[in-house]
Amino acid sequence: MTTQWACERRGQQWTNASWKILTDQLGQAAFREKKQQQSKTTDLLQAPKATSTSKLIMSARIEKFKMAARAAALKGQRLFDNTGVGGAGYAVVISNPTVPQNDFFKPGRVFQVRLRHTNTGTDDDADVDMRGAELKFEDTDGPSQFDLIMHTGSMCTYWDIPSFEDFVAAVRSSRQGGDALKDWCYKFPMNYYSLVDNARRAPTSYSNMNYYSRLATKFKAKDGAVRYVKFRLVPDEQQTESGLLPPEDQEKAWEKGRYPDDTRPKDYLRQEYVNRLRWTPIRYRLQIQIHEWKDGDTFNLLNPYRLWSPMLHTWADLALVTITTLLSDATTQRTTFNIGNLPPSMEFDEPFSIYDYNSIAKMYSAIQSVYKPTLSKSPTLQNGPADYDFVKYNVEVTVRHVVGSNKGILISLTGPWTRTEPIQIGQGIGNSIAPGRKQTLEVEAYDVGEVVLVSIEKVKDDDSCDYFIENVHVHDLQRGLKFEFPAYRWLGKRLTLRRGAVSLNDGAKGDLEALHRQMELWQGHDGYKWSHDQPAFPGGLDLTRIPHDVRRDSERLPEFRIQKGAGSIFASKIAKGLGDYEQLMESAVKEVPEFIQNWKSDEEFGRQFLNGVHPLAIRRFDTVPPKFPMTAGRLKEILAKDRGWSLRQEIAAGHMYYVDCSLMKGLSPNLAGEEVFYHAAPIALFHANSKGHFVPVAIQLYQGPGPDNPIWTPDDGEYEWMLAKLFLRNSDAQIHLNVSLYLHSHLLMEAFAVALFRKLPSPHPVHKLLAPHLRRVLGGKVRLRDLVTEDGSVLDEICSLSASGRRHLIATGFQEFHLRNLHFPAMMADRGIDDPYKLPGYFYRDDGFRLWKAIEKFVEEILRLYYKNNTFITSDKELQSWIRDVRKNGFMRETLGEKGVPKVLYTVKELVDVVTIVIFTCSVQNRALTAGMRDMATCVPNMPLALRQYGFARQADKENEKEKNKKEGEKDQLIDEDGFVIATPGEPEILKKIRGTYLDEEKDFKELTKATFEDIMAALPDKVVARKQIDFALEMSKLPDDEAFIGEYRDCHFTEDKAQAAVLKFQESLRQISNTMKLRNERSGEYEGQEFTVNMFYEEDDDATQVEVTQVMREKTEKPEEQPYTYLLPEQIPFSVTP
Repeated sequence: MTTQWACERRGQQWTNASWKILTDQLGQAAFREKKQQQSKTTDLLQAPKATSTSKLIMSARIEKFKMAARAAALKGQRLFDNTGVGGAGYAVVISNPTVPQNDFFKPGRVFQVRLRHTNTGTDDDADVDMRGAELKFEDTDGPSQFDLIMHTGSMCTYWDIPSFEDFVAAVRSSRQGGDALKDWCYKFPMNYYSLVDNARRAPTSYSNMNYYSRLATKFKAKDGAVRYVKFRLVPDEQQTESGLLPPEDQEKAWEKGRYPDDTRPKDYLRQEYVNRLRWTPIRYRLQIQIHEWKDGDTFNLLNPYRLWSPMLHTWADLALVTITTLLSDATTQRTTFNIGNLPPSMEFDEPFSIYDYNSIAKMYSAIQSVYKPTLSKSPTLQNGPADYDFVKYNVEVTVRHVVGSNKGILISLTGPWTRTEPIQIGQGIGNSIAPGRKQTLEVEAYDVGEVVLVSIEKVKDDDSCDYFIENVHVHDLQRGLKFEFPAYRWLGKRLTLRRGAVSLNDGAKGDLEALHRQMELWQGHDGYKWSHDQPAFPGGLDLTRIPHDVRRDSERLPEFRIQKGAGSIFASKIAKGLGDYEQLMESAVKEVPEFIQNWKSDEEFGRQFLNGVHPLAIRRFDTVPPKFPMTAGRLKEILAKDRGWSLRQEIAAGHMYYVDCSLMKGLSPNLAGEEVFYHAAPIALFHANSKGHFVPVAIQLYQGPGPDNPIWTPDDGEYEWMLAKLFLRNSDAQIHLNVSLYLHSHLLMEAFAVALFRKLPSPHPVHKLLAPHLRRVLGGKVRLRDLVTEDGSVLDEICSLSASGRRHLIATGFQEFHLRNLHFPAMMADRGIDDPYKLPGYFYRDDGFRLWKAIEKFVEEILRLYYKNNTFITSDKELQSWIRDVRKNGFMRETLGEKGVPKVLYTVKELVDVVTIVIFTCSVQNRALTAGMRDMATCVPNMPLALRQYGFARQADKENEKEKNKKEGEKDQLIDEDGFVIATPGEPEILKKIRGTYLDEEKDFKELTKATFEDIMAALPDKVVARKQIDFALEMSKLPDDEAFIGEYRDCHFTEDKAQAAVLKFQESLRQISNTMKLRNERSGEYEGQEFTVNMFYEEDDDATQVEVTQVMREKTEKPEEQPYTYLLPEQIPFSVTP
């Protein structure tokens, strides 16, 4: 489409009269002859053949131009497009179905860009000249992912290197008063036509002209079809193109210079551009023209001297370009553009001859490669057309970490329409950036007005060097204005920050902050991709392309220092006694907790289920679980030793609890290591007794009740009971590590994190609340994925589950998951363990409630600053997009089950609940599940992660006997008055021995059991495995050296006074909670008496009817000497997940 056709389509009257002028001058016959000669010279049906000579000639010609470019660069100039004005802004790719899908121009993608408008050969804006538009798809001085070079005029005035040389020589001659350019115009009709088409004289603005790339570029779409494309940049709103040559000027288009009566300054175009940007952003539309290669197409299709048919190659909208910020002339002069900077989806065909059409692109690229960002500044170009004032700024940058060489950083301050030159911080001897310290610099720089954005980049673009930027403070000393820019991100290549004020909506489309917000959203959408590579797992972060911040965060995390493999420092691997494990613990743990000496006692065993490393396992029950056929008689004897109450009374009083490890059912033993490791799937009953102890009273090792699955009690043999407790602790440890910790604290929080960084930009209040808690979740995944779920992990050597078993356990846990499991009050209520009177001494619960309420109050106070009512919630599109992403891609991808994540958030209360869940789980809950590992898991017999023996209850059984008795038991079991199994007629004598005291008549069971101390040692892991478990436990409970704890808000994204006041109130609340916990840990004495009403049922002997009796009971429970519970002291709770 020529300029004339473009004018006709928008209703502008302008005609390219060059051919008419030429015909009038030469006559029709001569004109036709010149056209034929032109066609023979310029139209090639196929690419010139490559020879060694042709390659040498092309290299020599290109080198000649490079030498000329070097000479110009030494003067601070370019060969062409030397004078101009530059701006920075954003390009937003629009959705257009006519543009094939590709990896660069993705719908919605937002680029930071620089645009430089130029005069090709003159420094006088009113002169006759081609005008240029160079668009860089990065806001940087040097190379970018795509540089687009465009000029006025839809076709080139040349087609290969020789014709380019002819044109350049003719233009230079005409500048000196010769007729060479006129002769050039008369040589070929298209020469004249293209010159008129390209030239502009005295245009009114750079922003109302059309610019064309003109060279055909190969375009690689996802469908693999061969295509070529051209680009053009036009004003966003249709308007008259200025500067087109009128008929009288077309008759002497080769004559240069301005109109004699034009008194405007030489830089009036640049001044107009500056003044326009002062008032409003300048908007363009980037369009693309596409040709799909077909059989029969010739090489002439790539001829830049020719046009593509506008009927067959319509211009399609590709992106909206908005220039918001004026660049100083120094920055504009430094900025280099190279036509060879192309994304992977585009390329120029390689030429091998100076007569190849593609030789033009190769020559351009070679010339432009000479120019570097350090290009010398021309002394005539100071501040450019803008009349800058200078003010003093105090710039304060806090850098937390430095990686690699410390060469310093550059900071630019951006105002509503312009920005400063880069301000250098941290270079030179004694001035390097010190991690953890504020770097302060007072500078005099351009007055940009109110500082809106801060851009940071490295002095030297080195991938091995990086900085973690906490924040930037800018003080305008002249006006007394202060601006704060939170970052808490790694610098990477370039980082642009906005002020810390919360914003739900950045206002009008095209506004500087709105475009920056849109860019953030795109970067999150493009950088944080979902992965569903693990079947039946929650959605997580795609690790095939790790975001820069995540990669750097993961590198900062301490490595697990556990030696993998079978090497041993022990003379003998086998532990001969429990003392061997004690020695291993003492050699690794500096201060062994006193309570661990009592690990064999039922009181300590039960205490750890309340306040140990996995205090989430217990539930209160109102009826004994059906799959736990406990005999009433024996349990009554056990309970009678305490309060003397019946089982029903204890249940009614809320004293009976159970632990169910049903998630372990069906999982195979771990066969991955040198030894086979076994596990069970136990169910256990616990009793809160009158002495204040929480003790186990019965353990069934497997889920299916039956004669081959006995129930063990404290009245059994010492070693049988110890073995039962070992298997219960072992199974509980697998669920603790894989479900409660890894699934709930890591994988599910990862789903929230991925959605957060994809859907919520930094000024959003929910982003500001959750980002500090979720950052390390993603960094931790990079390290933990291989450890937990991949084959060959060190966990294969120390756990009862192999990688496949762990994956299956996690998948089963997720299948049964509901979001209420993470809502602390709801979870406690669902489990029936929320009542402190029924279950005293449950400090995890008590402290958890205190912390939940404090976090919930803080979250609500923050959110209600910005969400005044529920309408704000429903109308927040970004917020709703976030929760939908969490639900759809995080929780609902692999299951049809409802996981409790809402489809839509309707109320502030719903949002408060979700945000509180995330903060509580990442901080409080995670700490509760990891802090005790050092104390409890380093004593291997106390918490064995692996067992070397199968569930001992089944060892005496034979397969045929199992099947036989299973059938008989289903037909003819004896049930007692409370609904418990007494016995199964005809069961083998050996099973009766194993079942032991669960038959009331068998009083001599202890004499019949065979479990010995040797059985205990045979079940426990050897010393090599034990030592690895100890190392693992120490790593799990260890905190990073620079850890931030909840309430500290080291990463404080909020800058408003009201939000910071809420933070201070939260910190004070945490201090009070900490004091309460410490006082509680110091107290001793008795619990207050508990008075409660119990509805009890008694059977009348005469008619066997039940009578309900209401009885008021009161007890005064002794309080034992307690182990202080310190794991949830706020000053010891990390801000985010560990490890």
